[in-house]
Amino acid sequence: MCATATQTARDALNRVNLSTAPLSKSSHDLQNPGLSRHWSPRGGVRAELASDGAFPRTVRLNVSFGHLHHRRPLWAARFWEADPPPGAKPVEWLLDSTDAVTCLEQALELLDGTQGLVTTYAVI
Repeated sequence: MCATATQTARDALNRVNLSTAPLSKSSHDLQNPGLSRHWSPRGGVRAELASDGAFPRTVRLNVSFGHLHHRRPLWAARFWEADPPPGAKPVEWLLDSTDAVTCLEQALELLDGTQGLVTTYAVI
């Protein structure tokens, strides 16, 4: 079972890097989908995307997480939309942290630490 986040983990949320651009095969390091794209879904959330003047949209996001092979210890949670509606750009975020992300609760803490991605979400 996943332990409750420590203050160190909470502090790491303030250092979260966010990539809202789709991951590409030519990317490097954090945006290299080689590992994170092979992670199996470990949970899911139904989320209301924050609106930037466009129509709000509710999405079902798969969630996976794990350790990235990088120059320094780095963990990440990947949130992605497997079946976007026709004509919609699929949502895909890779959120990284220097603290371990070993369970769904810790992955969701990374999502909580971002500003303006989603207004609400529920685990499904």
